[in-house]
Amino acid sequence: KYGLRGDTQRLASQWKASGWISDADQAYAAAGMSLLTGFSSPSYRTLDDQQSHQAQILGYQLLGDAFNAPQADQSWNANQNESLKANAPETGRVQANVEQANLKVPHVETESLNQRAQATIHSAKGKIAGGEARVEAQHDRNLAEREQNSKEGFEQLGNIKAERFRQSIAAAANDTPSAAEASYNYLGGSLYNSVKNIEAVGAGSQQFVKEFWTHANEAYTKGADYWDAIKYGASQSYSGFKEATKNWADQRVNEVADKLTPSQQVYYRAAMIDAFSGIAVYGDNAGDLGYAKRKLLDEEGSNDGNNIAELLKSAAGQNRNDLINQVANYNRARGLVNY
Repeated sequence: KYGLRGDTQRLASQWKASGWISDADQAYAAAGMSLLTGFSSPSYRTLDDQQSHQAQILGYQLLGDAFNAPQADQSWNANQNESLKANAPETGRVQANVEQANLKVPHVETESLNQRAQATIHSAKGKIAGGEARVEAQHDRNLAEREQNSKEGFEQLGNIKAERFRQSIAAAANDTPSAAEASYNYLGGSLYNSVKNIEAVGAGSQQFVKEFWTHANEAYTKGADYWDAIKYGASQSYSGFKEATKNWADQRVNEVADKLTPSQQVYYRAAMIDAFSGIAVYGDNAGDLGYAKRKLLDEEGSNDGNNIAELLKSAAGQNRNDLINQVANYNRARGLVNY
């Protein structure tokens, strides 16, 4: 009804892959309920405010039906007290009864009331002032205590979430294919399509990129696949190939800059260039990729740093946005990036 099937399958697959829910049907059902009630956000299908509200109502109705939630008593009669309106007293009846009672006006007896009232008011003001001060002091103590408890609670919740995402990253790092298994034809196609628009490249480098593009496009139109076309273009204009690759990597890093820390962005960019070449000549401990990884390990520690590096390298070579999102969730739980 709301076009959330694709997002439900995506979310269920992520949860199952993370080991949160092992049963496929249960993961699919839980993902659907999470999307309907608004606890998870869709990626493929965006709902407007009215659809989101209707979906949330439907989600909670399904939960109520599933768990046999209490329902309103159908025997209640909303009109059973309607007769009270007719029994209300008429306007003026009370005044007439008072006037007929010949009540005595005690002016003489009340002449000293003003002086006695002022004394009582003065005494009450002193008590009220003291009470207000005590109330304000207690209020300030309650606010400070609540703030401290909230801070501790959020920290504990953040630590729990961070640990869950850390475990998810470790599991994905062990299950994700290595960079050697990257789809080179995907990489070539990605660069081939992005280099069509060279407006973002500096004016001094545009001529080199145009030469590279001309040769790559020539090979592609003659039947070569993307990867072979890119390799041919690079053999004819290596300077243009380097500029195009740098611009392509910068564009992809900018797309996820709000999800990764600065050191993670540096490693992700270096991994894209390394994955594109298909060769890490001196291994991970040399060149831009090696330097970026050392910085990442300094920031994250050896165990978490290696797992994050593995996910970023796989994301770079295989267009795995789900791996980027796992790292982003871990960063958000630690307060390193904004929600």
